[in-house]
Amino acid sequence: MKKYNFTDPTKPAKFLIFVNYAFIVSLILSSLACINETIFYNSVLNGILSSEEEIMADACFSDLLTTISNSIYIFIYIPSIIIFYVWQYRAAANAQYMGIPYIDQKPHWGFWNYIIPFWSLYKPYKFMKQLWNCTEHFNNTKSYSSWKDLPAPLCIKIWWGTFLISNFLNRISQRWEMRLDKNLDAPIESYISINHLDLFGFTFLIVCTISEIIIVRGIMNRQIECFKNANNSQPDVNVLSENTIN
Repeated sequence: MKKYNFTDPTKPAKFLIFVNYAFIVSLILSSLACINETIFYNSVLNGILSSEEEIMADACFSDLLTTISNSIYIFIYIPSIIIFYVWQYRAAANAQYMGIPYIDQKPHWGFWNYIIPFWSLYKPYKFMKQLWNCTEHFNNTKSYSSWKDLPAPLCIKIWWGTFLISNFLNRISQRWEMRLDKNLDAPIESYISINHLDLFGFTFLIVCTISEIIIVRGIMNRQIECFKNANNSQPDVNVLSENTIN
């Protein structure tokens, strides 16, 4: 039987929350770049930019802004994924440590749930729902008799729904843009439509990230409260390191 140590959930949770705030800033910058590019396309389409010099100057500025915003987005997005998986594993291991038969899967499945096709459409949602509900129910009733039947809180429903929608819109946008790039005679209106699609995707992703912040903070507070109720003490990693799950 694998041993799970209780680790103070405060530091990884707060670090993930900080990264998520930075990610929201990057999404806002990407949205602004997308809006600026749309304004440029409309200006060309409506003849507001008449001279070639004006068009080239605005095009260079739009490309520069897009490049900067995309670089910041990627720079924050990739680490945020890794940090999220680390936080989720630790939160799940903490629940296992406290003896909560909280979920149908082991902590490491929190990562694989996002990778396996079709499985990834529902299992991450179920994993997070049970991770939230197990500590919430334990704090309130000290009973495990029916917590698996509890519905997910609104923040988790919003988080997963907006995550799926934003990914769906992003896939459509990428494939559409790839087809347009192969067509040198593609109309400007098509690129404007892609930008509108991207803006919707960014909006849903911002809502998703805000919901994730609420979830992370909620699970962190509930785990601390759960441990204090069970042990009447603050989490102490040095003292707890020898405990295991039976």
